[in-house]
Amino acid sequence: MRLRSSIHFIPIVIPLIAIAISIATAEAWNFVEYALSDLGNPNRGLTAIIFNSGLAIGGYLIGLQIVSISRYLRKMETIVLLISMMFLVLIGVLDISYGIPHLVVSIAFFISIAIYVLYNAYTHRSLVLFIGFIVALAIWITHFIYDVPPGVAIPETVSVLIACYTYITKTLKKCVDRLSQNNRYTSTAP
Repeated sequence: MRLRSSIHFIPIVIPLIAIAISIATAEAWNFVEYALSDLGNPNRGLTAIIFNSGLAIGGYLIGLQIVSISRYLRKMETIVLLISMMFLVLIGVLDISYGIPHLVVSIAFFISIAIYVLYNAYTHRSLVLFIGFIVALAIWITHFIYDVPPGVAIPETVSVLIACYTYITKTLKKCVDRLSQNNRYTSTAP
């Protein structure tokens, strides 16, 4: 059962691995001065291809996963997650060279994952998620008001990690637990 449960984590790992590989292969990029989307600049060659395709493919696969587990989720959670994944795909497709359209889908993505985290903090009465939301919000506010850090990669990374934590510990865990219960009741003895 453990291997079957592990398969559920593959879609969320794909964009994270793509981001990590892009960071490792990027020249003249750092967390303090840049945005994660700068890794997707077509001038970065293979780094951009890995970054953009990882976001687009990962967002698409997570979206498919959400559709397949939607019967175990609240309707609002399903809708917010699907909207978030649509924006993640668009971030990969409309890379940073597209300018304003990229900025719009990026902002929409980060707002939608913030709503997802806050929704789960409320519905699960999770202090950890609420604190995570407040920390991410504080980092974004510090960036926009004081220009600290000058780039948005740190606020973006914190937001994504909190959303991933929420997805794994609340959304996927709930579904894997329910699937495990269903399998226990439907399996036949040898």
